This record gives sequence, structure tokens and C-alpha cells, in this order.
Amino acid sequence: AYLVPVNASPERTAALGAIMKRFGSLASLTPEAAQELANSMAEIDQRFPVREVTFEDYMAHLLHALKVVGADHVGIGADWDGGGGVRGMDDVTAIPRITERLLAEGYSAADVEKIWGGNVIRLLRDAERVRESWNRDARPDARDAVLQRQ
Repeated sequence: AYLVPVNASPERTAALGAIMKRFGSLASLTPEAAQELANSMAEIDQRFPVREVTFEDYMAHLLHALKVVGADHVGIGADWDGGGGVRGMDDVTAIPRITERLLAEGYSAADVEKIWGGNVIRLLRDAERVRESWNRDARPDARDAVLQRQ
């Protein structure tokens, strides 16, 4: 839903607020209460619909990020067990559409590999190198002081 303006009506906003107030902390819901919350949310979606996000919306967002920062700095998350709110991307079987589109837009196989996980692996490796360097080079008393503050 963050990919397009939601333009929620005041009535929808009020209804959602009432539900959140009624159910409180989502972390402490029983399975029965979670189902009741899901049913209530579905009812609000029926009464006060908002624009659905499409595959084209998703790709416009992704392509914009790639244009702004480049393929070395973009990654795709892994929340595909329900589509992440994108119509037509309901599960992992739709993922190849993203790859196909990136290739059709002119991104190389190497770019696609970076976008699908290479960038995050590179960043994690860089963080490990920094940690190793820090552990090797830092004075023990300075390192201990930092760790005590955490």
C-alpha cells in the first residue's frame, strides 16, 4: 500500500482506529482474537475500499529506485508469502515476473543477481570485515566501554 497514495476516507481511518483501540497490542492476541481482527479488517476493506497496488505500481517503484541509486544499492525483500499487498503477486510463484521485467528493462543478469540478494550479501560481508577490523584494531578498554553502553 505504500507504493500508491491510499487516500483513505475519514470514515475508514476512524473505523481502523476503533479496531486498533478495541484489540490493543497485536503481539498479545489469542488465535481467536487474531481471527476476529482479520474479519473486522476485511469488513472495513469491503465498506471503505482503497486502491489496490498492482504489479505495474510495484515495478514503477522498483525501477525508480534503480534509476535514482543504481543496481548496486537496491535490494528486494523476502516477504512473498502473501504478496505484500501487491495484486497479482500473491506468492513466490510470481517472483519470476520481476526478474523478467528487469531484464526487459535492460538490466543485466549481473544487475539482477545483485538486486535479488548480491547487494545484501555484499553489505553483510562488509559489516563482518569492519567488525573484524574493529575487534583487531580497537583498544580493549575502548571496545569494552562501547559494549557496556549497548
